[in-house]
Amino acid sequence: LTKADVQATTGGVTGNNLNYTVVFNNISVDRSGGQNVANGVWTCPVTGDYRMATQVTVDTVVASMTTGTVEIITNGADGSEGATFNPYSDLSGSGLSRANVDSIFRMLAGQTAFVRLNIAGGPGNTARVVGGGKQTRLLIEAVG
Repeated sequence: LTKADVQATTGGVTGNNLNYTVVFNNISVDRSGGQNVANGVWTCPVTGDYRMATQVTVDTVVASMTTGTVEIITNGADGSEGATFNPYSDLSGSGLSRANVDSIFRMLAGQTAFVRLNIAGGPGNTARVVGGGKQTRLLIEAVG
C-alpha cells in the first residue's frame, strides 16, 4: 500500500504541451518502500495486480488551455491509463481544475509506474500542480 500526495504547490510545470511527471513527495504510507520522492516513480515490489488511483489538481490556467491529460504510465504489459479534461472549462469556483484516473494494472516485480500531466494550448508553461491538503494525491494497493 502506498498513499502519497504533493506537499506544496509546484509552479509553472505545463501549459504549452509540456509533459510533467508529478512528484508525490509527501508519503503517508509506503509499505512497499517503492515510492521515490525525488522523481515521482513507484517501483513494484512483488509481481501482482495493483489498483492505481490519482487525482491531479491544477490552477493558474488561462482560457486557451483547453486540452489536458493525466495518465498513469507503467512499463508493464498493461501500458498506461489516462483521462482527458478541459483545464479551463473545468475550473471550480475556487480556480482549481481536477482530473482523476483509477485503474488496475498487472505489474512484475521491478517494473515502474508514474503519473504524467500535460496541458496544451497555453502561451507558456504557467499551470501549477496544487499541493497541500491532499489536492493532488496517489494511491497504489495490491488487489486480488
